[in-house]
This record gives sequence, structure tokens and C-alpha cells, in this order.
Amino acid sequence: MSKEIRCIRCQGRKKLYKINSCYSHVNTGGVLVNCPMCLGTGSMKSSQEIIDEIGNRNNNVEEET
Repeated sequence: MSKEIRCIRCQGRKKLYKINSCYSHVNTGGVLVNCPMCLGTGSMKSSQEIIDEIGNRNNNVEEET
């Protein structure tokens, strides 16, 4: 079972304001964009799931070569 946690950048809000190369929760003249860390979903996978996926990808690459 996948245990998803709230995104640490947008804190589950899904949208942020982008000003130059910085992101903010408060509109200070920026453009409203999807969160680049969670891609607008508001949640992320647990760290253990991410580690497992990376391990599986590495194993697949080693098997193909």
C-alpha cells in the first residue's frame, strides 16, 4: 500500500507563484504555476518507495547490458 505524504514545497496546495526562479505561497506579482516538485498533485511518495523504485531501475539496467 502506497503511503503518500504532502509535498514539502507546496505543502499540498498544488500551485505556487513563481517569481523569476523562486517560488512563493504568497502572490507578490508572480505567475501561478503547478508545483515543480510534485507536478501539481499535492502529494509525494514515501522516501522508501522512491528508494525501492531507483533500486529496481538499476537492476533492470544491469540485466539489459
